[in-house]
Amino acid sequence: MIIEVLLGLQIGAVPPSVVSARAGTLESVVPLVETSAGRVLRLDRLAPALPITMKAEGPGEFLVSVFDVAMRLSDQVPYARVGTTLITLGGAPLMDRGALLVPLQLVSEVLPRLVPSRLSYDPLRSELRVSSGAPPTTRG
Repeated sequence: MIIEVLLGLQIGAVPPSVVSARAGTLESVVPLVETSAGRVLRLDRLAPALPITMKAEGPGEFLVSVFDVAMRLSDQVPYARVGTTLITLGGAPLMDRGALLVPLQLVSEVLPRLVPSRLSYDPLRSELRVSSGAPPTTRG
């Protein structure tokens, strides 16, 4: 009995190797990459389940838009800027072969906090859930 409990705790402690975005039946699965600064992923690969646009604004500078929220990210700078607000990230976004890699925290914490009516993160499934944001309809 004790061995099974310990084994269950050990399995539960294994960090996820992928993160997914799910919008209804649409799903995007992206591998996580382990770096010295923590786990990172290619944010653009969460599309089409996550409505995201990314625009390079200069060397190492990106404007990322999800729904109606625009944030600025910079290569090797551990902050995201939304309007005049700076959000501290646990690790810095980084460029790898022309692709922007962002800390998992951006998907698991920051985006759901910025768009709570449309995004929620399930840590047990390592899944970003995308909803329409429309209020539920009731039939009477």
